[in-house]
Amino acid sequence: MKIIFFGSGGDLSSSLSNQGFEIEELPAPGDLYAPPADLILNADLLVITDTSDPTAILLCRELNPDIKTIVYSQEELSDFLRPQIDFALDPRLFPPKLVAEEISNLFS
Repeated sequence: MKIIFFGSGGDLSSSLSNQGFEIEELPAPGDLYAPPADLILNADLLVITDTSDPTAILLCRELNPDIKTIVYSQEELSDFLRPQIDFALDPRLFPPKLVAEEISNLFS
């Protein structure tokens, strides 16, 4: 399974990688404006840790309507972004290892 992170994946990225998931991070804001189409088309899950550019998330959903989206951030979600996500998780409440285990259970 391929997972794309918008923003730094940190401990969550490491935990998922250790469980055998293929991880790609797009940490720079410039990368968020034009993610490579083939990267998006081949991804199963989009994890958003940087919510500053909801337009890139819309682009991903347009390119790959079946991609699942999770926001893993303490930041407030814009009204524009809310309808585009499947789950929103606050890292203060859901530690990376727990989230990685649940993702593994859902997508294995």
